[in-house]
Amino acid sequence: MKVFLFKGDLTTLDVDAVVNAANGIGPMGGGVAYAIKKVGGHEIEQEAIKRCQEEGPFKPGQVYVTTGGSRWKYVIHAVTMMYPAEPADYDSAGEALAKAIKKAVDLGVTSVAVPALGMGVGGLEPRALAQVYANVFKRLKDEPLNIVVSAFDKTFLMELISALD
Repeated sequence: MKVFLFKGDLTTLDVDAVVNAANGIGPMGGGVAYAIKKVGGHEIEQEAIKRCQEEGPFKPGQVYVTTGGSRWKYVIHAVTMMYPAEPADYDSAGEALAKAIKKAVDLGVTSVAVPALGMGVGGLEPRALAQVYANVFKRLKDEPLNIVVSAFDKTFLMELISALD
């Protein structure tokens, strides 16, 4: 696994798949989810809602996959909260991150963009979340995948660099 850091909008990255910081019922109304829907198309949200109605609701820590719309091969929805705007927790964010990485490998993609799961709407603190990410990356270091961690929060990215050393 190779991990790259990017300060900015993950929807601008040239990757096979993106990870969405998702709720367990499907609507993509805010934050990263809204940006992904806006760039990739409303069909992503429509499929997410349908998947959640048929197979969910999904619990924090779980993942599910939809079309990537007009922009990516796939969107991997990493559930950090059951319902929109609920607080996230570090264990679920780490579990969702690990499952999203495994799912990307299973799907055969070579590159995936990952946001700071649970940090925006979910309220997780940058330093602690960076440590969670570092632990997951170290545990899954042998996975054949290029991961671009994308965030606007400089503190999160700097803490992740420190935690990966």
